Amino acid sequence: MRTNEAFITPSVLEWAIKRAGVSAESIHKKAEQWVSGKARPTFKQAVDIAKTLQIPFGYLWLKEPPKEQEIIPDLRTIGNGGLAQIPLELKTVVNDVKQKQEWFKEYAKTNGILKCEAIGRFKGSDDTQEIADDVTARLEIQDLVGSGCDKDRMLKNLIEKIEKLGILVMRNSILRGNTKKKLNLDTFRGFAIFDEFAPLIFINTNDSKAGQIFTLMHEVAHLWIGQSGISDSDIRENNKIELACNEIAAKILMPKTKIQKAFREFDDDRWLECIADRFSVSTLAVLNRLRSLSLLALRRYQELYNAELERLSRIPKTRPSGAPPPEVMVRVRNGYLFTFVVTSSVLSGDETYTNGASLLGFKNTDLINKVAKEIRS
Repeated sequence: MRTNEAFITPSVLEWAIKRAGVSAESIHKKAEQWVSGKARPTFKQAVDIAKTLQIPFGYLWLKEPPKEQEIIPDLRTIGNGGLAQIPLELKTVVNDVKQKQEWFKEYAKTNGILKCEAIGRFKGSDDTQEIADDVTARLEIQDLVGSGCDKDRMLKNLIEKIEKLGILVMRNSILRGNTKKKLNLDTFRGFAIFDEFAPLIFINTNDSKAGQIFTLMHEVAHLWIGQSGISDSDIRENNKIELACNEIAAKILMPKTKIQKAFREFDDDRWLECIADRFSVSTLAVLNRLRSLSLLALRRYQELYNAELERLSRIPKTRPSGAPPPEVMVRVRNGYLFTFVVTSSVLSGDETYTNGASLLGFKNTDLINKVAKEIRS
């Protein structure tokens, strides 16, 4: 017997391979022997297996496969295309944020924080305009929408107002801090997890700012109608809830009277881009809203939409230059509300530095103090 053998549980390895949707051979040429129990990996190979299959290293020593969260949050995919199965990266992101949500929920209950009153007050079958009006009023964004605010500022303002109601907003573009593993936009743009004490929204920041803004309000709509998720991830264009949430988001960001006025006001060649800039949304979102209000005939709408798709496809994608300091990135990814509460718990001694750092997604415990200082500045 080799002393560096890792005595992992074969059934757990088999579960992890199936969960990842890969073959044993793709993991290692000896993986089938490890699954059958005829051989064991080395300790280093076990470490590599856990990284490849995106599971905690300790899982490999469990007596049996763990039971993961069965509720997969509502998710928006590009084009509302269906997903035959939940991709591994999405499972990983969901599990990560669920752990944060559970921690915050326990914190809220322990510290007497009341339930979030704004959410779950409507049903998916309720009038979408009524829901949009309620969101607008509770977030106090009547003057913000259609103000011509640049998209970066608009996104920041919306998130601040949403968090003030007790809703967690988290954002990221990569998986578990790995810059080589970008979250795929073809998989999802964002999701919402309904909870009375810890409602949560996650946004994939690989999307454009306009896309992030629309997704943010789409997920807000889900929380308003009490939607924590769907039974499966097969989202189709005839999904009534999805279409309703898109409609609510559009009505929030592009109120009828304001968009009608803008449509009459701009008449030059750049009218579509000017309207999009005024409402901090994409040009395609504007076209959809104009069509819904019968301001564009169907044929004209189709012509403009196809032409805009072609124009957008020719625009080269640019990457943001440089990254903010780590303490700022931590706040952006975890949101102000979650970051503030975690650092407060650490500084008060209610939570350890190690657990606080783990919750916020980093290993260097010394960074806690910098994060706490930055978020309170």
